[in-house]
Amino acid sequence: MTSKTTKHSLARPGKQLGVLPARICGLFLLLLPFGDTLFAQGFQFDSGFPLEVMHVSIIGSDEEFTILLDSDMGHDGFVYLVDMYNYQIVAVDPAGEIAWRSGGQGQGPGEFRTPYRISAAPDGTVYVFDRFGSAISRFSRQGEFIDRRQVDFSFESVDGFVVHADDRIAISGTTSYGVPSDSAVHVFGPDFRHLRSFAPLPTAENRMVLSYHGAGPITLAADGNLIYVRRLPYDIYHYSVDGERLATFEGPFKYDVTADDLITVEERAGGLTISRPHVERPFFQPAVLLSDSSFVVGRREGEHRYWDLYTTSGGYVASTSVPEDWGVLVGYDKDRGVLWATGEHLLKPVLRRIQVSVRR
Repeated sequence: MTSKTTKHSLARPGKQLGVLPARICGLFLLLLPFGDTLFAQGFQFDSGFPLEVMHVSIIGSDEEFTILLDSDMGHDGFVYLVDMYNYQIVAVDPAGEIAWRSGGQGQGPGEFRTPYRISAAPDGTVYVFDRFGSAISRFSRQGEFIDRRQVDFSFESVDGFVVHADDRIAISGTTSYGVPSDSAVHVFGPDFRHLRSFAPLPTAENRMVLSYHGAGPITLAADGNLIYVRRLPYDIYHYSVDGERLATFEGPFKYDVTADDLITVEERAGGLTISRPHVERPFFQPAVLLSDSSFVVGRREGEHRYWDLYTTSGGYVASTSVPEDWGVLVGYDKDRGVLWATGEHLLKPVLRRIQVSVRR
């Protein structure tokens, strides 16, 4: 049985974006749509960052997305989005056109209760993690439902989700299930059976805090290994899928807070009481590959956002500030010179297609 899939053109006349910018006083003027008109926004990456913005397109301002909870980019340049409260996944082609939508609310084939994480496998199959029952649904690259399976145990938090070329699945997050509860990354075989768990959790005196704080996201590196970004301390680890630690990258960013400072969990007669003290919470995004040997990690501090550049051989290289509404980096299509990022525009969730060039 196949799920309901709709295909339609994204743009309306006069609203498909992206005009080339002019330079004024060293700044790029990005011409973006404002309803039926255009307005200009000046932006450039900080010096030392190897990319230069050429133009930016906004995708989805007319699509009535709810919350774009997660996203991934496939090897073919397609971008896949989790539209949480529409209970759908959305595929966007490399040019920025919506190719298809699939899903719906429910427990039937191809439907979701809580669509949460998404991963595009190297062969083009799209995997979607549903928090309800820790179930994983698979869809073809055309958006047709294939099957749904459950992994061995449930998760308290799920921060990352990737599929290896040999169909092994890696999930980063926290679980209360036995021995895996001490680790941040959990690997399952093609049969969805648990194989191993590894990688350190964030620092916390109260283990229950991590159920709400999470562990940190993971990314499938170009070499088939994993890049795990730990949420406090802000450390980055390079692991094989078999659990061997290959490298640790420590950037210059240190924070005098732990998960215990950000979330308070107290046991009372009526159950648990969870609160979030008014402490600035740094937040770290999944690594996005720029090349076979370099990657960018998004970092948020209050209202400020940054991209941190690392290499797998030398560690931290440089950082740049980015606009607050650029949101979360999705992927870099190096064949087309396009960065993708989810975010907001006029208080609506959107996808940005950022055409860039490499500085020489």
